[in-house]
Amino acid sequence: MFSQQYSKERAVALTRFQMRHLKCLVDLCKSEGIEGAEAREVETVDIFLDDVAWKKALKDVDEMRKWMPGIEIKTWEGNEAQEKFGVNEGVVGAFSYTAGAIWAYRFTVSIWERLLNEFPKTLAIETNTPVESISVPNDAPSNFPYAVQTARGTVFARHVVHATNGFASQLVPGLRKKIVGARAHMSAQAPGLSFPRCNGMRSWSVIYNGGFDYISQRPSTPEEAQGDVMLGGGFMRSSKQGVDQLGIYDDGAALDPLTVSHIAGIFPAVFHPKWGAGAELKNAWSGILGMTGDLVPFVGRLDGRLTQRDVKSKDGAGRRGEWIAAGWCGEGMIWAWLCGTGLGIMIAGSENDDVEETSGRPGGRLADWFPDELRVSVKRLRSADVANLANRI
Repeated sequence: MFSQQYSKERAVALTRFQMRHLKCLVDLCKSEGIEGAEAREVETVDIFLDDVAWKKALKDVDEMRKWMPGIEIKTWEGNEAQEKFGVNEGVVGAFSYTAGAIWAYRFTVSIWERLLNEFPKTLAIETNTPVESISVPNDAPSNFPYAVQTARGTVFARHVVHATNGFASQLVPGLRKKIVGARAHMSAQAPGLSFPRCNGMRSWSVIYNGGFDYISQRPSTPEEAQGDVMLGGGFMRSSKQGVDQLGIYDDGAALDPLTVSHIAGIFPAVFHPKWGAGAELKNAWSGILGMTGDLVPFVGRLDGRLTQRDVKSKDGAGRRGEWIAAGWCGEGMIWAWLCGTGLGIMIAGSENDDVEETSGRPGGRLADWFPDELRVSVKRLRSADVANLANRI
């Protein structure tokens, strides 16, 4: 995807940024003892169901190998994939390579719990407290120019960080038509008794002309010989091929039945007869993605022309501001952590500090590892209209 928008060199830089997340997150969870997140390296398998998508992917991977020497991707033709991974004759080919898996919710709440315990007097989380508006009143306290109005009162702040993903444009008018919510579906499934046993050390993508599904499996436990299969996707399987899922911000609405029928049936269809009896759709739910018009996250300081709030005329404006890290486009696992890390460095004014690598953070200066293509700017937004998404769906 990146090579369609950027030079080959910059496409490689963006891909390597995504790939850094594997080591960063696995090392961080190991060093901090966050076992509940189940962060681990896995073998991932990209399964292809039609010849058109498979032939295109073969060319793309050959091109990637030229530009990223040393990357290890194994190619499996149809009969090889069927024998190796237990899929049936509907699979025309597959790639396998190293990737990662993590329980993102457990990881996030574990980090917050540790921070709350470490800084009980200076850090608080106000749940069920939506922000209704942000303003810059003339009578704001010195050094705290932003008045953040909530349902429970006003908070005055030096910095405001917009980390609400698909909902960011609610409080940043300049992002309307630049980032949009989109409803996606997910499921937890008990695999059938014949499903290949991988002990949670394999993940999958099922790729077909016009879409893909993403799947991981939780590790086995003494109580469960086979962990739950976590399967999401089917975005293009709604009645209007995904277009009717754009612009939806209510994840409490009824699930889309065509999408759910797809994610409930794709693995039984691909693995039959090695799916087997005893399988169960244990749960299905939806969530709201944040899709940007150029399919790359927005990270950095927000220009006053976007927020329609400006504190430049006040003393020390460089130490204040509104910031954003949002627009993961359904790929938060390989964007969010290091985008957030980079944003924290920007807010602290430490972009030029040359630091040693540590668990969860690359070493060097920010420019050494953070791609400029992710920085939000008025210029970038001119070509990032969400109308572009209609041509990609």
